[in-house]
Amino acid sequence: MLLCAHATGTFSSRRIARKLEEDVAYRVLAARNVPAHRTIAEFRQQHLAAFEALFVQVAQVARAAGVVRLGALAADGSKVKADAVDAAEDAAHATDVRGDELPAALQRREAWLATIAAAQTRLEARQTEEDRE
Repeated sequence: MLLCAHATGTFSSRRIARKLEEDVAYRVLAARNVPAHRTIAEFRQQHLAAFEALFVQVAQVARAAGVVRLGALAADGSKVKADAVDAAEDAAHATDVRGDELPAALQRREAWLATIAAAQTRLEARQTEEDRE
């Protein structure tokens, strides 16, 4: 799953966790497991050497199979970029917060139903006013 994420330009642990919920391909690769972003970040840090070796092996197999043509291969850029993105997101959000949670006003069913009803009322009132004009 990490190889797929890095190959498609998804470096952030939070974005990977979100993809695991939303993207069928990620869900299949992870066998329907949806780890928290923190778990993904810690796993990547703990197994970085193995991950880099696996990335090189995958690239070698793809090259031998004729799927890709490679000139120079660098396996160290992803770690820095992913760690930097994780650090920036941790600074912006608490470590246990993904950052895409519903606003407090929408977390309870009654609250979001009321919010939706109020928005609908405002839209209908605006439409009525435009119809009068």
